[in-house]
Amino acid sequence: MIALRASNTHGGINSPTATHRAAPTPDLESPTKEINTTRRSVMNLFRLDGSFREEGSQSRAIADIVENQWTATGGGDVTRRHIGAEPIPSTYWAAAASFGYTPEEYRTELQHTAVALATELVDELVAADALLFAVPLYNFGVSQHFKAYIDLVLTEERMAPTAPGQILGGKPV
Repeated sequence: MIALRASNTHGGINSPTATHRAAPTPDLESPTKEINTTRRSVMNLFRLDGSFREEGSQSRAIADIVENQWTATGGGDVTRRHIGAEPIPSTYWAAAASFGYTPEEYRTELQHTAVALATELVDELVAADALLFAVPLYNFGVSQHFKAYIDLVLTEERMAPTAPGQILGGKPV
């Protein structure tokens, strides 16, 4: 994730009232403290593009920079999904959300298709070690494509608030 920080005149970096403290150093002499040096050699990135613009997309341009840096520094595979070019049908959320409440004999083909796509989307997120969402803002909000994506992902049982564990916990976004 790229974070930009604007300086301010009330205690910011350039302010005469700003204080700078050195970061604490690890206590290397203490036998009770361990420093975790274990790192996976290859991490996989999931990239989601949400702009419907094929040319001139600023969110895609920024994501390209991040992805290029990822691969240049030895990052692993990049899995991509482009919901701007291939949007999630807006009817899938209702179909997937109602799936568990519909008796098996009354479930529709649309419900089965929507649940299968929700599972595929969550599998992509789970398989990744880091997530990159290139999502533009339209009229001060995210696009309908991204909203439909999030809504469908949240219908998958592994994303339920009562599901065991946090399947996305600890992943950089």
